[in-house]
Amino acid sequence: MENDYGGKISVKFYANSAIETFCSKHILYYEPKRFHILAVRLFAKKEFIVTIYLKDK
Repeated sequence: MENDYGGKISVKFYANSAIETFCSKHILYYEPKRFHILAVRLFAKKEFIVTIYLKDK
């Protein structure tokens, strides 16, 4: 039996770390001055997937 865990999540980054730092390390050609982060989507089942939605500033 599978459960539906849809909903909201809250994430707290370590001190002196931000989502922009995470994006810079893991997204090729990411530039904080160029993009605005709109949303973050997490998927966890057999694998863990983080989707970050960006918009040109």
